[in-house]
Amino acid sequence: MRKESFLLMAVIAAIGLFGCDTAKRAERRQAQILRTHPNIAMVAIRKIAPCVDLKSDTTIVMVDTTVLVDCPDWRDTSTAYFTIHDTAFFNNIIIRKIKVPVTIPSKTITIVKEIEDLSKVVELDNKLTVSDKQNEVLQGKVKSKNKVILWLIIFLVGLSIPYIIKIVKFFTLPQIPIKLL
Repeated sequence: MRKESFLLMAVIAAIGLFGCDTAKRAERRQAQILRTHPNIAMVAIRKIAPCVDLKSDTTIVMVDTTVLVDCPDWRDTSTAYFTIHDTAFFNNIIIRKIKVPVTIPSKTITIVKEIEDLSKVVELDNKLTVSDKQNEVLQGKVKSKNKVILWLIIFLVGLSIPYIIKIVKFFTLPQIPIKLL
């Protein structure tokens, strides 16, 4: 009887400890899913949080525009005067056109609203983080190779110093002492 009650208590304790889903455990599991299967996680995120307003902007511009309007020259109002489209005729002769400037107020409203998918933003942020880590790794490799190259140059210069000294001595002319009487 005692053994059975102990076993029952152990089962209840195991269910109590391992059966509950704590927030910390859920966060760990979520981070693991995002690391291992980002495409599947992004589809789920798209369903939960579909879009985000990145930038909203409204611009209203008031502009007065000057337009030149063609007006016929009104010389005579007799019956011989008539117009076709924008050309005035008097006795079948084209009368000159007068251009009159007219100011027209115009209002331009520009609404710019950028809507981006949240999963795309998260995905690009993850790619940026990964590329930053790769960049740091590559910079470390470049630094180590630069150190190796520097030490090789120092070693080669050290080895060549005696030969440089011999070449300089070879090409310098010996000094002949001159005696003055």
